[in-house]
Amino acid sequence: MGERTALRARVAEGLVAVTAAEDTIAASDPEEMLAVIRRHRPPTLVIDRDHPRARQMLDLVEGLHVRERPLTIVIVPDSAEPPIGARVIVHAAVLDQAMKLVDRVVAIDLARPPALDRMLGVTLLGGPLDQALDTVAAQLASAFGVDRCVLSIRGDSAGGAASGTQTWDSLAWSSTADHCRAAAMTGATVVAPAANRSAGCESYLAVPLGNGGFLALVVERARIYSREQHATMHAVAARLSTEIGWRTAHQRTVDELERQTSSPGIDPLLGVWNRMAMSQLAVMQVSAARRTNTSLVAVVVDVVSLAGINTRHSLEAGDRVLRRIVDAIRVSVRAEDVVGRWAGDEIAVLLPATSIEGAERVAQRFQSAFAARPLELSSGEVLPIEATVGLAALTAGEDAEAFVGRAAWTAKRAETTISIARASTGPSPRFSDSDLRVDLAPSFGGAYRVLHEISRGGMGVVYRAEDLALERPVAIKMLRPDLAEDTSFVEGLRKEAAILARLQHPNLVQIYNFGQSGGDSYFVMELVEGEGLQQAFARHRVEDTSMPLPELMQVVEQIASALDALHERGVIHRDIKPANIIRDPFQNRSVLVDVGIARRYGQFVEGAGTPGYCAPEVIVGGEATARSDVYGLAATAYTLLTLSPAWGEGEGVLARQCAGEPPPVPSMHRAELEAIDEVMMSALATDPVDRPASAGAFARALRAAAAPLLAPQQRDESRWQGHTILPSRSRIAPTTRGVVFRSVTRALGVRDGERLRDAIGGTHPELARAITDAAPLSWLPTEMLTTLLALVPDHLDRERTQLARDIARAAVRASFRRFFPASAATLVPERTLSAIRGVWARYQSWGVVTSMPVQPTETVIRIVNTLRDPELCAWTSGMLEQLVVLSGAKNPVVDHEGCEARGDNECLYRVMWQ
Repeated sequence: MGERTALRARVAEGLVAVTAAEDTIAASDPEEMLAVIRRHRPPTLVIDRDHPRARQMLDLVEGLHVRERPLTIVIVPDSAEPPIGARVIVHAAVLDQAMKLVDRVVAIDLARPPALDRMLGVTLLGGPLDQALDTVAAQLASAFGVDRCVLSIRGDSAGGAASGTQTWDSLAWSSTADHCRAAAMTGATVVAPAANRSAGCESYLAVPLGNGGFLALVVERARIYSREQHATMHAVAARLSTEIGWRTAHQRTVDELERQTSSPGIDPLLGVWNRMAMSQLAVMQVSAARRTNTSLVAVVVDVVSLAGINTRHSLEAGDRVLRRIVDAIRVSVRAEDVVGRWAGDEIAVLLPATSIEGAERVAQRFQSAFAARPLELSSGEVLPIEATVGLAALTAGEDAEAFVGRAAWTAKRAETTISIARASTGPSPRFSDSDLRVDLAPSFGGAYRVLHEISRGGMGVVYRAEDLALERPVAIKMLRPDLAEDTSFVEGLRKEAAILARLQHPNLVQIYNFGQSGGDSYFVMELVEGEGLQQAFARHRVEDTSMPLPELMQVVEQIASALDALHERGVIHRDIKPANIIRDPFQNRSVLVDVGIARRYGQFVEGAGTPGYCAPEVIVGGEATARSDVYGLAATAYTLLTLSPAWGEGEGVLARQCAGEPPPVPSMHRAELEAIDEVMMSALATDPVDRPASAGAFARALRAAAAPLLAPQQRDESRWQGHTILPSRSRIAPTTRGVVFRSVTRALGVRDGERLRDAIGGTHPELARAITDAAPLSWLPTEMLTTLLALVPDHLDRERTQLARDIARAAVRASFRRFFPASAATLVPERTLSAIRGVWARYQSWGVVTSMPVQPTETVIRIVNTLRDPELCAWTSGMLEQLVVLSGAKNPVVDHEGCEARGDNECLYRVMWQ
């Protein structure tokens, strides 16, 4: 009776208990089987779904005490509605493969997933929704040790993700979705035939996500999932549901703003159909193609890294790239083809009565046109037009949005070496909320014009905007809709905003306003330009350099001062990390931003903070104090000093933080940091009592410990120390940055630069070395520059004054972004020139510089104590011209109205632009 054939025969009878000895006991009715269960305590109960009293048997088992309850397996036909109450559901087609589950019930996996802390870090806030879903699916599959994870936010393949290399067709997705829904509805393990129609089977565990969606684990064999795994999946799904819900609500807000500001019509920037018009025209084209039984192909052109172009070269350059692409497309299509903007960086073309092969030839013409017309920037740089192209042919039953969306999805993911790609057939891809960007800038709260998104975080989205009343740039942080609906939370936040708005501190981002509009709650803050420490961390890693200790000490002391000011008013920041500290080069300051989760002492809040920087007591739900912010500041300093986060990266960060073991001391990464090991370890202590009592105390202790390290680093460490002969008459002789000397070759060209170097190498070897080997950040005597400018006409047909201007332009182009790592999207000439003192000090050590704005497009620069050299005045004019160009303006004019070299009391430069 223990043989499998006997078991299969008895399953047909309806109710079968499998004892520990692998014997089977059949019963004709539920009451009899209940008595068998209580008498023999069988580990497994197998029920035929078609048994007339199967439902009653399941109810009786559910009423048993959990210790008496056997593992319940229900056998169902493929098309049967899954029963509620079973632990395992097995499709009849794979009954043979599932029989081993009965043999090895004791092998049920009861362990918690090994990477649960990684799931705690899962968030959908870090980028486009589709990419975030892919990341979540891959992390969950790895954490649970399954073959793949299927995540659907709407119950279909257009709104979800799957880990692994699974390729879906319509039948495979339909089968998988059915099994996932069955598992989500019943809470049971579902063992069913493989979705790829192979001979194998797959085991599913799923939980609902709301709105018809689900989160599922899939193993390509027969397996029973544990109750622990099912409970963990519910916890993860609850978090995902909340985050997906507010992302969806945010997208509806954006769509509403778009409907208010962009009625169907022409895109004002590009002169083609805008997003809403294209959506309606796509519906009409799809309807016409079906009515006439003709083909229809969508071609979507996606600009490669438009955001990067905007950041590096300005928003105007990005707009010019889009216009150049549209111009090339319009001359390559027919009159009946429809061209319009599908998203911020995507141009869609609908080709009626065209085959996919014909559309591919059209796409090749697009690419040839792009390559033939690169964009020439005002700086002289040539920017190639790079774009990927996705093609999709209309399929039966497909709506217009999904049809064009497939082409857009394919263009977005086309490999860089394959710029034209055809979309796969089958279910349409999911759409990213980033693919539905606002075409026109809406106003927010009636007072602010939203320009573009800056970043996302745990509390909401930050936008760059313009204050329409005061005509100043601002940052707007819009809260997550689920938080905005909590009236008590919003009221508490408003009170905290009032406290922060009254707190004037140069190293703390200024809060201008806190308001509500259409159900949305938002902060209006100072827009801080510069490089975030997280970006600096990434840059130093790529360049294999370290942040100088004096520079880091200045950052720590300034942020400590801001934190002490917060703490004095009873406010805890709670999220100190590199990404929340920006270095503003224009005002030579470090600024603490993102005060969105700051709270008063003792105020209960939901968990917040960033793994690796959030203090352990906050992670476990304890109260955040000033010492919690000290921990975050120390962890930030550790990361920048060592180029390695204190608690490492990847999975396990939270577990390592809370385990009580200290991180490696900084000197294990950089031996010279041994002097600060003790201070850093104290600030990173697990117990808050062991940390410095205030951020200022930590900064002072760090300064004292690092004192022996600071003095050597304050000397000039450039490689030019051994080659430069400084004038003996003064230790503070006027000096010029090495990048200016290195820019001589850029201004002359390679051939003339080599001729000059060879010509002066015998008589002025130090000058020859300077124009080729000077370290860009080194300081050399300015008299070397004046000597060089005087020598050039003797060897080359170059006018000294014009050459001085050209050298200045080349030097600023080569170094401005490094000296001033601000976003090009936020730079404007008046702000750059208002900070001219800091700009000037990056290139010259002499002269006292001030500025005075005259009009919105005109500023006067005053310099005294110059070297009274006309070539250096010409150099200054060239520098000012290039600063204006790199700050986003056109046609700069510099009028040198007063000149100390001509006998005036001061040098005056009137700078004008368009």
